[in-house]
Amino acid sequence: MRGPWRVLLPLTAAAALSLLGDSALYTILPSHTAAAGIALGSVGVILGANRLVRIFLNSPVGALYDRVGRRAPFIVAMGLGTASTALYALVRGFWPLLLARLVWGLAWALIMVGSYNILFDISTPTDRGRITGAYHSLAFLGSATSMLLSGLLNDWLGYHSTFLLCAVGTGLGMLIALLGLPETARSQTLRRQAVSEAPPRRGWNAHLLSVSYASFANTFAGNGVLMSTMGLLLSERFGDSVRVGALVLGVASLTGVFLSSRTLLCIVFNWLSGYSSDRLGRRGPVALLGLMTFLVGNLLLALGMDTRVMVLGFVLAAIGDGVVFTSLAALTGDLVTGERQGVAVGLFATAGDIGAAVGPVVGYLIAERWGLPWTYLVCALLIGSACLVLARSGVQRVRTIVDEELRC
Repeated sequence: MRGPWRVLLPLTAAAALSLLGDSALYTILPSHTAAAGIALGSVGVILGANRLVRIFLNSPVGALYDRVGRRAPFIVAMGLGTASTALYALVRGFWPLLLARLVWGLAWALIMVGSYNILFDISTPTDRGRITGAYHSLAFLGSATSMLLSGLLNDWLGYHSTFLLCAVGTGLGMLIALLGLPETARSQTLRRQAVSEAPPRRGWNAHLLSVSYASFANTFAGNGVLMSTMGLLLSERFGDSVRVGALVLGVASLTGVFLSSRTLLCIVFNWLSGYSSDRLGRRGPVALLGLMTFLVGNLLLALGMDTRVMVLGFVLAAIGDGVVFTSLAALTGDLVTGERQGVAVGLFATAGDIGAAVGPVVGYLIAERWGLPWTYLVCALLIGSACLVLARSGVQRVRTIVDEELRC
């Protein structure tokens, strides 16, 4: 692992620091709309705007990485991430904040698609799950830290000072990438050779579409709905503050605790699912198990009149999300090689971004009209459909491989 870790460490450190401002916004904004100068009804739009713009950017970004390599676009992305986080602190009102989110959308499209291309460059089918899981676990540690600390910092220093500190952290991530991230792109000759030597797999695009649909459902329910509505859920259940023993926590701090706990659970199960899928040699069943766990979690959130049921649903949803995220990403790497890698990664990322962009908007619309339980029930139904699609695709893929082996 010495070679991969030489790339993995600066990559994960930069990605972790790039997420500070975005994670803080999810924690603080739903309960501090006055400080941001926006109405409550605009929260879903602001939180989903960066993902909406990525829908149109991921495929061109993937083609860009195939054409010019990995290092330069990734460093530019870190600079854009620093600028967008600084804007959160410096601007006020719907349109300026929306502009900052669109800049972050471009930045994260470059960071996410670039990261997956780099991970697939330095991994093989025998270790791709572990390498992808290690990246997710370490990179999203920055997100967990930000969710935990940003609520506390907001209650202590205020809204704008919190985001200034996040911008400084993302700037440090840009410096780490500039000094420590090497170029990993293989030459065009090696890419063509890899494509020509790889065993043909008919219908790889159909399998990739099934994986992408599962990614859409997972991110709609997780990064889309659950992250954006957690502050509202806790506000409805506990009000402006909650007493934990002798300690009184504001709702922003409590939201930070819940969201950081979710990310920490995802981190643990990112690694476990990657390791398990490598050992089993089958990523589809691991992803399917994660989806079913996520489904049960959303059902419990929908039915969670009791606080303990709500917490259990939250935990199961976080575990399922962590399992699905890594196993689907590694499965995408297994399905594509060579010159089409960047474009395929762009398709996978676009499907996830559609879910994450639509999730907050749809979630808040349903919550305002019928209440939060119906929001989580819709998520459960969507995840159930993803289970069926992924299971059907897995059976078809096994049949395709068997047919090809028999023809050989």
